[in-house]
Amino acid sequence: MSRRSFILASCSTLAASASLSEEEVADLELAGKKRPPLSGKDVPLRPSAAEAFIAMRNAALEDEITIHIVSGYRSFDRQLRIWNRKFRSMNKTKMTPEEKFRSILRYSSLPGSSRHHWGTDADLIDLSKPKPQEMLLERHYKKGGVYGDLYAWLREYAVKYGFYEAYTNDSARTGYAYEPWHWSFAENSIPFLRKFQTIVLRQFVCVREVEGSIAFTPHFMKEFREKWIKGVNPILLPKG
Repeated sequence: MSRRSFILASCSTLAASASLSEEEVADLELAGKKRPPLSGKDVPLRPSAAEAFIAMRNAALEDEITIHIVSGYRSFDRQLRIWNRKFRSMNKTKMTPEEKFRSILRYSSLPGSSRHHWGTDADLIDLSKPKPQEMLLERHYKKGGVYGDLYAWLREYAVKYGFYEAYTNDSARTGYAYEPWHWSFAENSIPFLRKFQTIVLRQFVCVREVEGSIAFTPHFMKEFREKWIKGVNPILLPKG
């Protein structure tokens, strides 16, 4: 087996379909190492995703729902801070490194692998409602919850604007936990996922600044590729 083949097999290469030319998307952008073109501070998404989001937001306003992005594009460094903070918070526990990884990976991605790096995905709340102390909790998006009306609206209408839930409430889905707040613009994110699967992820995640990365075994990285990277809403997976 060649050295390149070994890296691909052991430390993960990932993702999947198209509208935007795959050749135009740089590996560094997909890994959060280079800022992609974004619409603006209020809508931190790529221009095509932002245009669709603004149309969706305007439609929701007619139903007295104010859709707001609390997290759109996120850089590698921002994701690194989230990962390292959570990893260090468990340093005094008796958890093994792999147990820590799995705990963090319920809701947070490895830096370099987050869909938020792509400028296609966003965490959404309703600004017409009072903000709870912790906004992104599953219970807030249930019927009767502070964002219950928002979630019901998105479930019915978001597809018209090209947005889909990334991490659905499906027991057959693997990887990250259910996130009713996380929505993805499929027209961009599907081809980006395909392109992302060709990246040698090791070069971004198996580095010293990522806490615990020394314990990222080939087995763990292979499982991460299959269960987390591909553990999304099937609609968002590349075909073929």
